Amino acid sequence: MTEPAPTDRWLAAAIVAANFGPPFLFSGVAVALPAMGRDLAASATELGLVETTFLCSSLALLLPVGRLADASDKRTWFLFGLVAFAILSLAIAASSSMGLILLLRTLQGAASATYTATGFAVLADVVGKERRGRAFGAAIGVTYAGLSFGPLVAGVLVGQFGWRSVFVFGAALILCSSVVVFARLPRQWRAPARVVHGPSVALLAAAVAAAAFGSAVVHRGVLGASVLAMAVVFAVSFVFVQLRTKRPLLDLRALAANASLRAALLVQIVLYCTAFCSTFLLSLWLQAVRHVTPDTAGLVIASGSLLMAIVAPAAGRLFERFGAQRVTLLGVLFVLLATLLARTLDVGSEANWAGVVLGLQALGFGLFSTPNMARIMASLPERQSTMASALAAMARSIGMVSGMLLTNGAIALACGDGDAAAHPMEFVAAMRRVYTVLSATAVVALLLAASEVSPRRQRSS
Repeated sequence: MTEPAPTDRWLAAAIVAANFGPPFLFSGVAVALPAMGRDLAASATELGLVETTFLCSSLALLLPVGRLADASDKRTWFLFGLVAFAILSLAIAASSSMGLILLLRTLQGAASATYTATGFAVLADVVGKERRGRAFGAAIGVTYAGLSFGPLVAGVLVGQFGWRSVFVFGAALILCSSVVVFARLPRQWRAPARVVHGPSVALLAAAVAAAAFGSAVVHRGVLGASVLAMAVVFAVSFVFVQLRTKRPLLDLRALAANASLRAALLVQIVLYCTAFCSTFLLSLWLQAVRHVTPDTAGLVIASGSLLMAIVAPAAGRLFERFGAQRVTLLGVLFVLLATLLARTLDVGSEANWAGVVLGLQALGFGLFSTPNMARIMASLPERQSTMASALAAMARSIGMVSGMLLTNGAIALACGDGDAAAHPMEFVAAMRRVYTVLSATAVVALLLAASEVSPRRQRSS
């Protein structure tokens, strides 16, 4: 089939629109979790694993998918990921076992890796170089719109129809948005050569799985410590293998030599520690501690994501005028302010303060995401565009997984196998510990971003 024309604006618009459904469902799940927990008698730790298993499986497969997509057909992978994600959502809605739901969420994370790793690369193929900044800004804006409407709509759905309706509605959105892309996006599948190093994939998956399980059982003494130690061993082994093999999954030497890519990825990893765990924590705080209804909690959470949807497209124009590094630095500063304010929340704080925290965080991520994504995509050659997209997604996932592992561990230590509603004081104490660490990581991100904004860096840019 012929390649899509760079000026195919209808196709570009359809690809941008396809970014709405998955984040809509992803953020909506945060509001549905307390109702799921009550229905299935799940602990706070198990509810944390609903999100953590998703993030971990996505993280483990982003790089393998990136290499396979570059070697076969990124467009086919993109569509497959969207459709598989929707079908697995329907399967979760029909499930009544937490064990089965965790398994399906793990598979859904794998499906997420396929469209996340390829999405920006496919969009870059469709639009010309001169329009990529605005196209990326639009895609990120639509993603944040999905994140903003997810909690809002999910709150209404949970209140009226139960938590299962969130998964059904999200699946329907994704399937509908995929129709236009399927009809207009040319695809040409070719069998990939042997481009993925199997032992590397196994070590990475084992490290991520051990970290996820270890964070959930960290309160069980020797068992938790042993599993977390295994995660460290697998991670170190993964790095060692990457340095020794001729076909590394992640070329660490090439990454170390690419200063621009390395800096952009590092800041993204550190800052995204705050991204999803903050939404998860504040959703539980609102509903389990402050006893706010699901629809009200969804409205509070949605206010922040809606701000991201507004700011992200504008950030594309801002960094074209003022430089990516300066806009990135301003975004990191707002995220730091959000974490510092969140540390002050307790059992008696007004629910509206959660909206202020999420608003500051949303402003920060809205300013940060577009320029940083553009820097990452510009740091590798065109033939490696899928790998650039996969690396960006992997950096986000590493940050989000790290934040959720920290959150799961803190909640498990504070509440054990109980739920947050039964231990409000303990949950708030755990939340404050998490935000203390997140404040420290935001400071690190601020220092990293500030080191990039110097006269020498600006001249070289």
